[in-house]
Amino acid sequence: MESMLLESLFDLNVPGSDIRLTRCGYTGEDGYEISIPPKIAIPIAEILVQHSSVKPIGLAARDTLRLEAGLCLYGNDISEAINPVEASLSWLIHKQRRLGRQPKFPGFSIISSQLKNQSEVKQKRIGMISQSGPPARHGAKIFDESKKVEIGTVTSGCLSPTLNKNIAMAYLKSDYCQLDQQLFIQIREKFYPYTVTKMPFVPNKYARRPSK
Repeated sequence: MESMLLESLFDLNVPGSDIRLTRCGYTGEDGYEISIPPKIAIPIAEILVQHSSVKPIGLAARDTLRLEAGLCLYGNDISEAINPVEASLSWLIHKQRRLGRQPKFPGFSIISSQLKNQSEVKQKRIGMISQSGPPARHGAKIFDESKKVEIGTVTSGCLSPTLNKNIAMAYLKSDYCQLDQQLFIQIREKFYPYTVTKMPFVPNKYARRPSK
């Protein structure tokens, strides 16, 4: 397992079934995902938790790690209504696809134009952080410094145990996305200061490919 590279996969056989091991995960930690038939899911889980270094966790813990790593949750942070430029995921578009290699992907004309002219991008996905108050949750409204002009919406938010600070992922109007800009998030009719920051909030620990 230790010799596997990030995003590599390995097929193996356990008594009665074939399984697939992939070095990847939905957190910022170095990890593995195991694809297995449902009939052996419980036996495999029971074997894993017998190891002294393995502990089961819940969905909330996984989602906290996901947010600390700045990873998107489909349906919250990304959807069919949001394009890669708005989602700050332009790096996922291959250079040749940007240049219009056939067949062109759906939405090419709009996305290509936005890549060339950032002024056409009306909103962007950004990170926000706060040292006080309650964590912002999905749907919380974001306001400018005057607390009067609504400029965005939180898509994911939680208290980061690693940083001991509140973190949030949000979409803001492009004019308000400058790093270190202080804005306000409305939570239960009160306003709390948040600062625009880089993501990931916590540096990842992915397995690195050996340098050549």
